[in-house]
Amino acid sequence: MKRDYANLSVLIPAHNEQDAIASVIEDLHQHVPGCQILVVDDCSKDSTPEVAMAYPDTELLQLSYNQGYGGALRQGTLAATRELIAWFDGDNEHRAEDLARMVDRLEDERLGAVLGQRGGSVSSTRGIGKMLIRLFALLLGLGYVKDFNCGLRVFRREAYFRFFLLLPTGYSASTTSTFLLIKSRIPFAFEQIELRTRVGQSKVKLFDGFRTLVTVLRIASLLQPLRLFGSLAGALFAAGLAYSALVILYNGQGLPVLGALLLISSLLVMTVAIIADQIGLLRLQHCAAFGLNYLANWKKGN
Repeated sequence: MKRDYANLSVLIPAHNEQDAIASVIEDLHQHVPGCQILVVDDCSKDSTPEVAMAYPDTELLQLSYNQGYGGALRQGTLAATRELIAWFDGDNEHRAEDLARMVDRLEDERLGAVLGQRGGSVSSTRGIGKMLIRLFALLLGLGYVKDFNCGLRVFRREAYFRFFLLLPTGYSASTTSTFLLIKSRIPFAFEQIELRTRVGQSKVKLFDGFRTLVTVLRIASLLQPLRLFGSLAGALFAAGLAYSALVILYNGQGLPVLGALLLISSLLVMTVAIIADQIGLLRLQHCAAFGLNYLANWKKGN
C-alpha cells in the first residue's frame, strides 16, 4: 500500500526548464501522490510557467525578479503549506522514487532531515573542486561530508526554520543547509540516490565553485569562529614564542620586535575569535527565534 504524501510540499526552483518541467511534475505525481507541487519560476524567459500550469494539481509561484537558486527556495518555502518541505531540481535529474524513499525514512526514523547523496560527480573538474571544498571544510572543523551540496533533500518544517534566514540566495544554499544541520545537532541522515541525465545544460558555472568555497569560509566564521581564528592565533603565538626564544638564547638579546609583533597579533586574533563566537551565537539564536515565531503563526493559520 502506497503512503499518502499529503503532508509534503515539493519545491521546484525553475529557470528556463521548459523541456524538463513536464517530466518532473509527472514523475512526482506518480511516486509521491497527494503532495503539494510548487514550481517557483525564477523569471524564466521560455515557456516554463505555461508548461507547469498545464497541470491543474501544480501550483506556480512566479517571482518578480531573478533571485537565484537559494532565493527561489526561500520564496517557495514561505508559500509551502505542508509539514514536510522537499527540494527537487527542475532539470529532470532527480528521481521522485528516491524522494519517496527519503520521506519514508524521515517519518519512520523520526529524523529532522534526509539529504540525498550521489555516487559521484558529473565531471572531473567539479569532482576536484568538491574534493577541495570537502577538505577545506574538514580543516575548518565543519566535519567530513561526502556529498554536501546535493539538491535533493527533505526537511521537517520546524527543523528547517531554525536556520532559514541564514541560507544564501545562490547555489551554495545546499552546502550551507548541510553544515547548519550538523551544527544545529538536528538528527539527519544521508540517503543514496541515483541521477538521471540532466535535460539541458547545467547552470552552475566555474565561478559558483569559488562562491561555494567562500560560503564554506563564511559558515566556518559563523559556526566555528573559535576554531577558525583560534587556529590562526595559536600559529601566530607559537611562531612568535619560538622566534623570540631563539633570538634571546642565541643572540643574547631581549624580546625582538618581530616576536613581540607576532605575540600581540595572536592576542588580537584571539580577541576577534571570542567576539565572532558571540556574534555567531546571537545570529543563530535570532534565526531560531524567527523560526519559532513563524511556526507559531503558521500553525495558527492552519
